[in-house]
Amino acid sequence: MSRVIISAGHTVMDPGQIYQDLREADLTRQIAPKIIPYIEKAKVEVKGVPLDLPLLQRLEWINNTGYTDADGDVCVEIHVNDGNKRGIEAWFLGEGGNNSQKLAKVLLDTITEETGYQTQGIHPEHEHELRSLTFLNRSNPTTVLLETLYIDNEEDIKILKDDAKLEELARSIAKGILRYLGKDLEGNDLPGDQKPKYDELRPVPRKQQDDMFGDLDSMFAGMPTPPPMPQMQPPVAPKPFSPSPQALPTSSFGSPAMPGGSGTMMDREQRKQMVTEVYTQGLGREPTQSDLNYFLNSGISKPDLLEKIFKSQEHVDLVKSKQELEELKKECDDLRSQTTKSKAEAVESKEMLASLQQLLAHKNKSIADLEGAVYSKHGMHSAALEIAGQGQSLGETSAPASTPSPQNRRERLFHNLSKRLSK
Repeated sequence: MSRVIISAGHTVMDPGQIYQDLREADLTRQIAPKIIPYIEKAKVEVKGVPLDLPLLQRLEWINNTGYTDADGDVCVEIHVNDGNKRGIEAWFLGEGGNNSQKLAKVLLDTITEETGYQTQGIHPEHEHELRSLTFLNRSNPTTVLLETLYIDNEEDIKILKDDAKLEELARSIAKGILRYLGKDLEGNDLPGDQKPKYDELRPVPRKQQDDMFGDLDSMFAGMPTPPPMPQMQPPVAPKPFSPSPQALPTSSFGSPAMPGGSGTMMDREQRKQMVTEVYTQGLGREPTQSDLNYFLNSGISKPDLLEKIFKSQEHVDLVKSKQELEELKKECDDLRSQTTKSKAEAVESKEMLASLQQLLAHKNKSIADLEGAVYSKHGMHSAALEIAGQGQSLGETSAPASTPSPQNRRERLFHNLSKRLSK
């Protein structure tokens, strides 16, 4: 008989998406435990993954239960979406055409029918911005990652803050899981006409996709630690784990293995170091806490992360800024050269002006000295001639007078000269 595992995505240290006073980890802790009683009521074996297990430990816990796809067992991990859309979205393993795609379709159809919430569709993991979802391709049961509502949409926020609405959502999720198993909420077998049909399901081929990497600006630092929540039921008497022969080989960080890959996965600290190195190499900065939270639980490999970084808008802007900086630097060098040349020309012009001013002052002094010398030499002679002329005029109109004495002539000369100088 098929068995079920319910997992709450994210942990206290890796809270997922954050918006206002909401954290994804807190919301998944509320939704996931509400699902279990409905499945138990249908007399189907169900286990809840203990809260706050990091990704690799969650996967180890799940696989150690012995649940497998071959035995018809299923695992659903609950997440809360972001992107300011509305409704429900699901991700399935690989390209589809498998039980994971079937489970995703039944879940989405049932939830939207029961609640009336919008559907954002079901998608193969290769369409995710991370290209590969570790939780899907490293789990042995038939696994689906379910995104329940949007943490940054005001209408969905009202639902996420309403406990009764969350109970209704949990019931619809349980009903979808049971419907996939061919049962109703009471544990009765569904009639043939009510069982899900999968004839229309086909694999989704891979295609070139746009890089969706962008700002991961929401910050985790400083957020309060949520209060402890009741632990879900741990596994009882786990069976030894042996890898499924159908499982895809995986390389480091959980992506499908490249030829010659080791097939091992890094622990949290190793992945943190890898992400930090890639950010430093590609963007020249360390990742923010939100960047780390986003990538530490992903299955992205170092080459894929490098490619994502180099295709990101931030890296494109950095390259463009560097080119602009080089152009500005060249312009600054040209301006600096022109400024140096202009300063030299200004100093030269200033020195030339000072020399011209000195020459002008010397010229003015020489002219003044020359004028003084000329006046000294010719001034008294002119005055004497003028006085003599005046004397002749007087002699023509008056009676002849006696010849003045030399002393009188000197006195008249100096008298007339003084009058001339005073004019």
